[in-house]
Amino acid sequence: MIEYINLSQCNSDALISILNSEDVRKHLMPHDPFDHVLLANWIKQKNACDALPGCRVRGIRIDQQLAGWCGIQDDELGYEIGIILAKPFWGYGKLIFETMRVWAKEFGHSELIIHLHESRPNYKFLSKLSHNKITKSVILGHKFNSYHVQI
Repeated sequence: MIEYINLSQCNSDALISILNSEDVRKHLMPHDPFDHVLLANWIKQKNACDALPGCRVRGIRIDQQLAGWCGIQDDELGYEIGIILAKPFWGYGKLIFETMRVWAKEFGHSELIIHLHESRPNYKFLSKLSHNKITKSVILGHKFNSYHVQI
């Protein structure tokens, strides 16, 4: 069973472990390793984003185990979707994505942007959902493929 919870309800040690995992970090923007202080600041920032109109940020529990986090966040190009999962849960990404599309419909979004680091493979299902509208983005000096997914 997949549950979406406030980030403040996440087990801090488990969330730090996920965010610092090399399997996860290689696909994200480089960042300093998290500790409890950095995590508290990060959660505060994500909760502030969660309070914005059209945004939602949640922790993800699968079968009572913290699996990661996801969010619809404001972005300079529109609204960005992010799904960050610990490696044992990577197979749940599409299910979580579909839930986030429901959230986007609730908010009235017509498009969400998914920035995938250039180290990630191209995904046929994302290409189809974006009607092949894929742009190249540079965020803080790092290259991403940005899928403009239609809702």
